Amino acid sequence: MKKILGFLILVIALVAASGCTLPQSTAPVTTTVATEIPTAVPTVIETTVEATPVATTEPAVVETTPAATTAIPAATETTAEVTATKTAIVTAGMTPSTKVTVIHIANDSFTPSTLMVLPGTRITWVNSDNKVHSVKAVGAIAGKFNSMDITPTAQWGYDFGENEGTFEYADGYNLNVTGVIIVKKGESFYGMGTPTTYMTSNATW
Repeated sequence: MKKILGFLILVIALVAASGCTLPQSTAPVTTTVATEIPTAVPTVIETTVEATPVATTEPAVVETTPAATTAIPAATETTAEVTATKTAIVTAGMTPSTKVTVIHIANDSFTPSTLMVLPGTRITWVNSDNKVHSVKAVGAIAGKFNSMDITPTAQWGYDFGENEGTFEYADGYNLNVTGVIIVKKGESFYGMGTPTTYMTSNATW
């Protein structure tokens, strides 16, 4: 009996001793562990690109087509023809001293009444009327020439010298019938007159 009691006491003592020696509860410790996240490193892929040849564009050759020749207006052509005709009259085997121009007297008028001629031109007045007429210088050159009477169908001529000038004249039987001869170098307008061979008339001058 004493052994059992002693055993119980021993057990109780052991239990008490065990309770005193139990370790105290330890608070949980949170440990932060830095996790190193690997950084993705871009992979460099070397790609060989073949250069594409660039075609060289040669400058285009522009062919220039000459502009079409503009036709000369009819008016200009007419002028050219007149000039050619005038030149032919002046140069066709004639010199200023042999050129002859005719002025007709009829119906109390001189036809043409105005002439521009080259120096040395001979002017011939022909009486194409049925009555007597005459040609005499008037104005600033009064007295320079006077045909006296020119009967019907007769004619009278006068040679204008090499000097340029304006020569006014009138019909001695009607001073209101007048005409003008302009002598100028490089110009020759014959009017209605026609070059002809000079014939001696019965008029005096």
